[in-house]
Amino acid sequence: MNILKTLDLLDDWKKLPAYKAEPRVDFIVAGALPEILQRRYGCKVNIIIPELPIRIGSIYENIQIDKSYKVDFYVNLENEKHLFIEFKTDSNSRRIKQDKYLLASQEVGMKVILEGIIKINAVTTYKNKYNYLINKLIDAKLIWNDKSSYKPIISHNQIEILYIQPKAKNTNEIGFNEVSNIMNESEDIFYKRFSEILSSWSND
Repeated sequence: MNILKTLDLLDDWKKLPAYKAEPRVDFIVAGALPEILQRRYGCKVNIIIPELPIRIGSIYENIQIDKSYKVDFYVNLENEKHLFIEFKTDSNSRRIKQDKYLLASQEVGMKVILEGIIKINAVTTYKNKYNYLINKLIDAKLIWNDKSSYKPIISHNQIEILYIQPKAKNTNEIGFNEVSNIMNESEDIFYKRFSEILSSWSND
């Protein structure tokens, strides 16, 4: 079975009630994110990190725990803007709880979010994975390593929340048709076929 047949399966299975398409296709959309965001903001992407942990104790003072929520994509642009991006294959999958912790993250700012990651790194049992994340943030010049003492070094603190979903109704949303049009410009038959699928999903 070739890769295009696999996309056909994805398109078919998404119509089933319990099939979760988002975690299976977000990496495909991530491939188009640099071009999407450059057109929207007029600058290149510095780094994209999927499933960035948001320490619960850092955004809610009354819940002091080192567990975390996740944001689908954290993107840092070369103009130092911070984006939290949620990807939804169904507009009805937006959740009040999720919107609440994203807004709480926006309220405390990116410096606190990075400090929260550093705090989790100090206590986590997933040391290798968090060390890898910390090193990526160091490489992106968002965290400074001073003799194994980590500190955020950002100058821009504000977080912008962005949704990629079937229909764009507000300025903080990007619709599938926009993503589809950008993917369709590719010469790659995989992206062209997926752009057709995204376009059809925009009508769901």
